[in-house]
Amino acid sequence: VVSGSNDLITGLQVDEKGASCPGITDGFIEAILVTGGTPPFIYSLNGSLPQPTPLFDALTSGQYTLQVTDAIGCSRDTTITLQAGSGFTLDLGPDWNVIAGTPVAIQATLYPGTTTLTSLIWNPIHPDGCTTCTGFAITAAQDVTYSLIATDVNGCQASDEVTIRVTLPKRVYIPTAFSPNGDGLNDLFYVHGGPEVLRVKSI
Repeated sequence: VVSGSNDLITGLQVDEKGASCPGITDGFIEAILVTGGTPPFIYSLNGSLPQPTPLFDALTSGQYTLQVTDAIGCSRDTTITLQAGSGFTLDLGPDWNVIAGTPVAIQATLYPGTTTLTSLIWNPIHPDGCTTCTGFAITAAQDVTYSLIATDVNGCQASDEVTIRVTLPKRVYIPTAFSPNGDGLNDLFYVHGGPEVLRVKSI
């Protein structure tokens, strides 16, 4: 769109970069060359207050209209669409329901698989203290939820969590016979239980 008269602005060359990740505000639009018109020029993005500098940064993905206006009021605008990088996702798999003493393997799967990571933050910390490992094996003694926040080379982040629910076995043994003959062997009939059995309510 061109308005005004005299020496019109005939061209507007723009440099732009989309956001590196979805939701990240590191994109920019910059007018690098104005052809025609009468300097000095002022610049406006999406109807913002005009400014003398041609750079607009900290932008997210989306469609923008850049307008340049010269000293005598002639203006020209152009529409730019900033595309965001695709980012990545990670998956720690489904939650676990296990009997105490059962080993569990936790492994992060990245999509796409070619993602290069620069940071891994486990919470609680990785059982081996590893800061570059995407998985581990653990035998949990109680319920626990592990979360992972991963960052790639573009600064994009993805996260997931997995819960391990632990069931204590209720070990109970009821003898099928006893010999109350006073010889000190199997004279009493009683229910045997593991340490997780607090008491027997009834027989």
